[in-house]
Amino acid sequence: MKEYDWKEIQKYYDEGNSTRKVSEKFNINTHLLWQASKKGYFLTRSPSDAQKLSQKLKPRKHSEETKKKLSKLKRKFLEENPDKVPYLLNHHSKGMSYPEKYFEKAFRNENVGLTYHFRIGLYELDFSDPIRKIDIEIDGEQHYVDKRIVESDKRRDKYLEDRGWIVYRVRWSRFSRLKKEFRKMVVQEIKALIEDFKMSEEDIKKLRDKLLEVDEDNKKTIKTKRLRKTKKCQDCEKIISESAKRCNKCAGIAKSGNNRKVERPSKEELEKMIKEMSWTAIGKMYNVSDNAVRKWAKSYNIIWKKRKHRK
Repeated sequence: MKEYDWKEIQKYYDEGNSTRKVSEKFNINTHLLWQASKKGYFLTRSPSDAQKLSQKLKPRKHSEETKKKLSKLKRKFLEENPDKVPYLLNHHSKGMSYPEKYFEKAFRNENVGLTYHFRIGLYELDFSDPIRKIDIEIDGEQHYVDKRIVESDKRRDKYLEDRGWIVYRVRWSRFSRLKKEFRKMVVQEIKALIEDFKMSEEDIKKLRDKLLEVDEDNKKTIKTKRLRKTKKCQDCEKIISESAKRCNKCAGIAKSGNNRKVERPSKEELEKMIKEMSWTAIGKMYNVSDNAVRKWAKSYNIIWKKRKHRK
């Protein structure tokens, strides 16, 4: 292969020039370039890199009119084929989320008759009462952080409200920090809302706000409970958490039984028992293991003969 300055060729190619331009500038056959790339002298771009470079050099942007036409066509297609909505496909593939499972169980325990994943237009509702047109949405944090999802939720809520629906959103990150009694209260209020036909608009607004509220005092008690360590271990008086009785070390000793005190028999008594009884029988008398009895004998320097096992 004829000698070429491949560094210079590579530099020219990396500047965004095509293989044809490289071939023309350095008078190289394209077949030779292919052989050089195979041997590692010359590195070509991957198809994805080539596409990115092409978009950068010759950007193709749709006009506003074209964008509107594409948007209308896409919306028409999704309305005719609601099962092809990307969000629904991704949502179903993951199955029911933990917050949804929690509320599904809570509603079942309170005998709240709600429909799971009711479809209306392009949208699928978490929990709803289609007769009274009430939608209960259990939202993850992405519904409040991701700008695209926030805008999508606004369009969704408007679509439902224009058709006479009332939309309630429960922010799971806040709800999960509530105490058990507060959680129960939210579920019972949802139940009351669904069962009550004569609810005024003011009451509905109040309840809607309550679903998103977090009791500030409740927040403080959770924080202080986590930090509070004023209780002392009943064995060594080390500072421990309120729910514990002993520290980890003392709890391990108590569990293993090392802190248990048993009155040992005297040397003469033990020698007599070893001759007449088995190790296990002696251990049962003192509520210890047979190995503990052997240790006693060893501490007394008692010499015993190994007993022959019966055949």
